[in-house]
Amino acid sequence: MAVTPGSSDPAHDVFAAFGDGDPRTDEDLVHDFLDGDTAAFRRIVQRHRARLTNVARRYAANEDDAQDIMQEAWLKASTSLGTYRSEAKLTTWLHRVVANKGYDFVTHKARREQPLLDDTDTAHRYSEQLVHDPYEQVDRTLLLNQVIASLPEHQRTALILVDMLGHDLDSAAAELGVQTGTVKSRRARARASLRGSIGAGA
Repeated sequence: MAVTPGSSDPAHDVFAAFGDGDPRTDEDLVHDFLDGDTAAFRRIVQRHRARLTNVARRYAANEDDAQDIMQEAWLKASTSLGTYRSEAKLTTWLHRVVANKGYDFVTHKARREQPLLDDTDTAHRYSEQLVHDPYEQVDRTLLLNQVIASLPEHQRTALILVDMLGHDLDSAAAELGVQTGTVKSRRARARASLRGSIGAGA
């Protein structure tokens, strides 16, 4: 079909929509990959790598850590695409895969006890118990990990960014695209849940 000056080629518009020269939608690429087209997964990686790497950086102390998270996330995605349902956007599904791998990375890297609680009485109580029970620190760390994993994702992310990765409230808010006060309140609710669970387990 000839394209007259000033008009647009519909096929070119489709290519431009994805910016990668491939007219297939994300759902098409998933379908093709599950049918054995390994190149389709490479196209998914190329299409979404930049945005998802920014997600990984929220959980990373440096670029090497971010790339490690992405490597694990792409591996998980490639072996789990059969569970993807097109009712949700692929970007949303991939975002969750990366976020979960980021959380795993942080918690595995921080197996030692984290200074997440400001409650002096709680800290003192556990310090006294450690004198009598050398395994208390291990038990407490396991409990912390379980409680953190059970937090709503937005609270967990705020807690990890500020308390584990050392972001201040402003930079955490910038990473998440929300107001500083929102991060502050999410983190406060997460810490309250931790205190309540640790206190109940004492």
